[in-house]
Amino acid sequence: MARFHENTSQFEALLVMIKQDQAKIGGGLFRIDDDWTKPKDLGAFGIDSNRVETYRKIFGAIGIPRGFYVYDGDAYYFVASSQGIAVSGTSKGFAWRRTVPEPLIEGDLDEYRSKKNFGYLAFRAI
Repeated sequence: MARFHENTSQFEALLVMIKQDQAKIGGGLFRIDDDWTKPKDLGAFGIDSNRVETYRKIFGAIGIPRGFYVYDGDAYYFVASSQGIAVSGTSKGFAWRRTVPEPLIEGDLDEYRSKKNFGYLAFRAI
């Protein structure tokens, strides 16, 4: 939580960048990670390697080394940590959404998961 509060303006600027670049490719920008992107050839859409490196510098500066991904064109997830593989792994980060996500829990996310709440996503309000 402190990481987000210390870097709120950088997160907001990053969200603006993502939305600008999504507009360039018709909303199809899904992910920029530490060493890969989806779509793979962002240059074909006018997003050059310097822009991708700018993203990655921001990721390092604000503590989201695994970058971001976008779902449904309006849900943005900033990945602070990730372990394992998709079907059995875990990740933590920050989400920006227009609508209130579910489940929205009170308290600690690790404690929530330890009680066998293995749903795909769980959220706490910031």
